Amino acid sequence: MREGIARAGVGLALLLGIPGQVISFFPGAAAAWFWVAAAGAALGMLSANRRVRVAAVVLVLVFTAQGWGGYQDGLRYEEYMKERDRQPAKS
Repeated sequence: MREGIARAGVGLALLLGIPGQVISFFPGAAAAWFWVAAAGAALGMLSANRRVRVAAVVLVLVFTAQGWGGYQDGLRYEEYMKERDRQPAKS
């Protein structure tokens, strides 16, 4: 049972993570996408197999970093939109 949950989690992470590399996201949306993938990969740490656990740790680190980058993109986008709204309209 535990092994099945671990493998399903890693599979979910790969199912979300690989397409996530090529999808264009609305700024900030990548954060949620990759953090869900990282959570799925974290389930891989339940595995008794060392290879699956190592793969899970690597996927968690990679997807968490990509989620953090997506979060930063969202913050920059919000700041850009605020700045754009402050500027007077051109006639």
